Amino acid sequence: MPGGRPAKYPTAAALAAACQAYRVHVESTEGEVPSTAGLRLHLGLAGQSALGDQINRGPEFSSIIKGMKDWIEHWWARRLAGSSGSAAAGSIFALKNLAGWTDKQEINQTVSVSGDLESRLSTALLDRHGKSSITETDDPLTH
Repeated sequence: MPGGRPAKYPTAAALAAACQAYRVHVESTEGEVPSTAGLRLHLGLAGQSALGDQINRGPEFSSIIKGMKDWIEHWWARRLAGSSGSAAAGSIFALKNLAGWTDKQEINQTVSVSGDLESRLSTALLDRHGKSSITETDDPLTH
């Protein structure tokens, strides 16, 4: 017999029913917004690792919790799509913290070099080291 306290939700069906009750609560309560913390509180689970503990119980439990996390992300994404100003900023903040969204900026840069680059680099290296010739150990182009 395993030690420890019995699981609060002994079956995946019990966990699914409690999660569905949280969804109904959020959707029917004006001003209520979903979060993983709210889900944990509703389920009576303490600590940030509590949802991970449920995921680790097996595939049936895992799919329920992951589905709830997806629902929370989708809820915030829908809210973001229909908002502007501070409401949009709040949705973006929630999505970054609850769902791992990030700001990503891609920059493609093309650099054009005219003239003999190797010669110019060699001259710059000679000038920097006060030498009149470059040995193989001095030349960054050979390493």
